Amino acid sequence: MCGRYTLACPDEESLIRDLPFDAFSETRIQFRPRYNIAPGQQSPVVYLERGKPILTDALWVMSRFGGGLAINARSETAERTALFRDASRDGR
Repeated sequence: MCGRYTLACPDEESLIRDLPFDAFSETRIQFRPRYNIAPGQQSPVVYLERGKPILTDALWVMSRFGGGLAINARSETAERTALFRDASRDGR
């Protein structure tokens, strides 16, 4: 898996309208269509805060202990890998 994706919505309002749930954007995000979003870049994300979906910009990456970036987890080993096990336990 390459870990890149495309964001084709023309603006923030279109993205919110197309989500399968009601999301709220507390601040204006740096939104623009992009066709090669890679790990380590700011990108729109939705997270839950007090049970409410929030849309914001975030750095798309997980840092490994000792350096390096982790972008994919194997379902067979995620629970045995400290980085993904702890993130899953913490609701990430």
